[in-house]
Amino acid sequence: MSGQKLCTFGGLKEGDVYIERAADGELLAALRRCEYAYVLASRQTGKTSLVLRTIRKLRAEGVRCAKIDLGGLGSGTSPDAWYQTVALELADALGLGEVFVENIFARWSRLTPVQRFIRFLRETIQQSPEPLAIFVDEVEGFLKLPMLMADDFLAAIRSLYNDRDREPAYRRLSFCLTGVATPTELIRDERRTPFNVARGISLEDFRLEDARAGFLPAMSELPHAEALLQRIFHWTSGHPYLTHRLVHVLVERAQTDAAIDPESVDRAVRDQFIGGLGREQENFLEAERRLCLGQAHRARQRLALYKSIRQGQIIPARGRDPIQLELRLTGLVCEQRREDAEPILAIRNRIFAALFDSSWAPKSDPGKLDPSHWMKEQIERWQDFGRKDAFVLRGEELHEAKAWADREPTLEPAAKEFLDASERVDNHERSIRRYSLLWTLLWTSFANFLLVLLLPAYWQNQGYGAPELIRYLYGLPFILSLPIGLLVDRSRLGPATLLFGGLCAITTGTLLLVGDRFFPHHGLAVGALASLVVGQVLQRPHVAVLVGLLYPRTDRRLDLTYLAYYFFVNLGALLGPLVGAAAFRQYGWTGALATASVGSGFALYSFAASRNVLHTLNFPLRSEPSEPANLLVSQRRTVLLLTVTMLIFWTAFDALGTLLYPGASAETTIPSQAGLTTGNVLIQGLSSAAITPLFVLGLAPVLAGLTYLARRLGREPPAPTKIALGMVLLSALLFTRVLSGPAISAGIGIYFVLTLAELLVVPASMAMATALSSSKILSTMMGLYFLVMGVGLWFSDLYRGPASSLLSVLALAAFICASVFALRRRPWSALFPLPGEQRAE
Repeated sequence: MSGQKLCTFGGLKEGDVYIERAADGELLAALRRCEYAYVLASRQTGKTSLVLRTIRKLRAEGVRCAKIDLGGLGSGTSPDAWYQTVALELADALGLGEVFVENIFARWSRLTPVQRFIRFLRETIQQSPEPLAIFVDEVEGFLKLPMLMADDFLAAIRSLYNDRDREPAYRRLSFCLTGVATPTELIRDERRTPFNVARGISLEDFRLEDARAGFLPAMSELPHAEALLQRIFHWTSGHPYLTHRLVHVLVERAQTDAAIDPESVDRAVRDQFIGGLGREQENFLEAERRLCLGQAHRARQRLALYKSIRQGQIIPARGRDPIQLELRLTGLVCEQRREDAEPILAIRNRIFAALFDSSWAPKSDPGKLDPSHWMKEQIERWQDFGRKDAFVLRGEELHEAKAWADREPTLEPAAKEFLDASERVDNHERSIRRYSLLWTLLWTSFANFLLVLLLPAYWQNQGYGAPELIRYLYGLPFILSLPIGLLVDRSRLGPATLLFGGLCAITTGTLLLVGDRFFPHHGLAVGALASLVVGQVLQRPHVAVLVGLLYPRTDRRLDLTYLAYYFFVNLGALLGPLVGAAAFRQYGWTGALATASVGSGFALYSFAASRNVLHTLNFPLRSEPSEPANLLVSQRRTVLLLTVTMLIFWTAFDALGTLLYPGASAETTIPSQAGLTTGNVLIQGLSSAAITPLFVLGLAPVLAGLTYLARRLGREPPAPTKIALGMVLLSALLFTRVLSGPAISAGIGIYFVLTLAELLVVPASMAMATALSSSKILSTMMGLYFLVMGVGLWFSDLYRGPASSLLSVLALAAFICASVFALRRRPWSALFPLPGEQRAE
């Protein structure tokens, strides 16, 4: 046998088998250039061996190296004692002695502990012209320190990097951090700059071709060594610890058993890992512990993601997704690269797949995790930082904390004060986001409805030809909303970013139209139309997506928020054509188009000014537990029911509106410049598709007040009940039209009922679509919603005439949908229980 030894625990020792990976070269090259680096990966992946190997190579090149292990420093000391202990460890590794440290800390005693530590590092660098590399192992030890100490230490490291221009000696200093943590955990104070000065080094598993050179010499006395190694890789996929362990077992068994063959590998896997108490090994227990670590909703998200991967779903790998990063740190999954396709997450190897299979369930059910310890940590952190608003709970975390408080018989005063402060800050921040979005929505609606009115007439007036195509091109956003939503969810682009892009495109399009007035027939109008279509595709669904992200998916406030959303859409629909018509009468086409550009510019400016309060919505915290199979089936059925219902609603709604007010369509009221009169524009403003924005503006506040009162009394109906009631009203109007024929007039009562149905169905259906969506498919679901709306309006547009049979079918279909929604109230409450309620299994 070769003189090399197999090491299955601890760091690399002289003479041990070592398999080089790409990380070896990357880390060594980075530290040679005196860069900062970190290697963050799950346990037993060779991080310590990588560090020891790199230290040996750097020392051979004359680089001074020092390694400290945060896991062995403890966490119960004062900041002064802790920093001095770290300095002593570094000085000992560099041969500087204890007196060197004591003199520096005594000389700078008037400074804070972290500043004294920085002075120590500066004088340590100056002791020699050679570069200095400091390795900080087990950085997860930071998570056990008081947050101020941990964050100060890393902030000090970052300051040394940033001060390289001012202090040339710092250019000879480099740091390497290793451990089991995510990059976002390194600095936890949200008010501080993240630890973004280090280069991440990815630590991959062994490749078979690399492992041959290392393992085959150690397996030289084994028969069929190549076949054995391939069978080991069949089980481990190159996992460092598992591969080393199996090779070690086979080599030991070969000393007493000559019949070593590939089946011996399978027996060794069963004996060592899968059979008996294999899952009770420390490495596997650690994987399960990290899977269920922390807040219950985050643990549920990790479990749901793992189960999805285990069931074979294609999950694209997202390097910045916090849930994916946390799941990868368990060691259960890895990034799998594919040819000509983006990488996906996959179960790491067959041993993990066998241990954590469909029959496995965590010992600590994340749905029943006691958040008391987590709450205690959050309260202490808040108190340590002077009860500052930056350290309260928000979003899904606050939602979970309130549910925990509801279950507690009594709350300590500190806990109650903490939750009150969290709710106050959370409500304030949500209000700012809500008003920013609604103000943006008002101006986009202002510009969009004015452009719908102007474009066909302007196109015809300028003699560009085929003005009837403009209406169909403006329908493209409805058609493209679903594929764009699918693309957005797959690429994990933030909805705020997409909305900003859409507003930029719309503003560009309106400005190009203004330019076309001065430089006609130069292609500006075609460019404007293309830009407007792109802008609409991005803007329409993603305003609704951002509104949905204001609250957790089960929050009843979504209904009222979407009601406000619909109010502002109609307010813009009323104001845009009216103001645009006034500008047209005074200044002609230039004035009307300039009005549209001003509206789109205001929308862009208002959203850009508020992006600092909306950026957190790019990666939303939405509770995504692992639902039982029966609830998933119920959820899919509900999505299908909602889709069919909204198709019927929009078809019937627009068809009925056209019959009640046949002269209100944009195409017939504004065929030319002469048609842009105050009377025609007022008709268009008061009856978009024969349903007046004015009625919406009058009824929406009343309905919102009644909804709020019902909520305070604990009697607010859920979204399905509102949809059922709205569909009943729509069905009644359709039957009335069928029975009365053309004799029915568009009176105030008819508009009142039709608008009430609209206000009951549309906001509730949008809230329902949001609630049925996880953060992974929210853009897709909203894209589907707008596609269904567009198809319904198109179906209605095909209907021209008093076809009683069609109206009868629509009336019957609307009534059936209302009945099904009314009967499905119980499944809905099972899918989305209120805070504090138990989910039905």
